[in-house]
Amino acid sequence: MEWTYFRAMEVLGNTKRWGWSKRLWGGPQVIATRNERTYTVKDMNDSPVGITKLGCSGFDGEVYRWGGLDLDVKHGSDPYESDEEALKAAKRACDAVLHPAIVTTSSNCGGYHVFIHFDGGGMTKAELRLYFETLSVTADFKADKGPLGAQRFFLFNRSNPGANRHVYGNAASARVFLS
Repeated sequence: MEWTYFRAMEVLGNTKRWGWSKRLWGGPQVIATRNERTYTVKDMNDSPVGITKLGCSGFDGEVYRWGGLDLDVKHGSDPYESDEEALKAAKRACDAVLHPAIVTTSSNCGGYHVFIHFDGGGMTKAELRLYFETLSVTADFKADKGPLGAQRFFLFNRSNPGANRHVYGNAASARVFLS
């Protein structure tokens, strides 16, 4: 079988280490890093050989099927002072939603990501932004306000084996994301 970006995402989603990412892969906004250059993948049938990072957004061409939060530690626009503080905030965000949600370490190990999957539908970018703004107030956490849910996240990082580990998710979330 030929090695393509489609195949790489399928394989990663079916491994024990990266299984948490299975429902996040796809959509037209796939990004990769090769030779320290990040680019948008234009042809999913191209070969991903030599990439060090691979990621995407929850946008499927019409709506966002999932959104993510970036809770930075000691960098970014509104950072947390410690990993512990950021992890507590990430858990509050995860526990406050009715949708399946998980928390992972960030790709550069400078905080945490919260991924929320919208089963049975999706949201426009404006709805997603409002959803996350409201969630940040009700669950009392701060996250990077720039993209607020709509950014592309690196889900796979070959050069940093400690990155993107699943660290938290409620029972419903774990069944959905880690099955």
